[in-house]
Amino acid sequence: MTLKTIRTNRKLTQARVAELLGVDRTTYTRLERGTRRLDVGMLAKLREELPLSDREVLDLVTHTADEAAP
Repeated sequence: MTLKTIRTNRKLTQARVAELLGVDRTTYTRLERGTRRLDVGMLAKLREELPLSDREVLDLVTHTADEAAP
């Protein structure tokens, strides 16, 4: 599951999730596209604010790692 899928399933805008994370919308857009990686702090905020299940957290971590692989 991707960050975008999680966001759209909860019917949230990019601007709203960016606000929850304390980043601008451009930064959040980069997170969704995979051009910027989620750090532990952002992941913790997402888990708290949305909230995310253990499965969703694992999916995000795995998806982010897959994108970073050479």
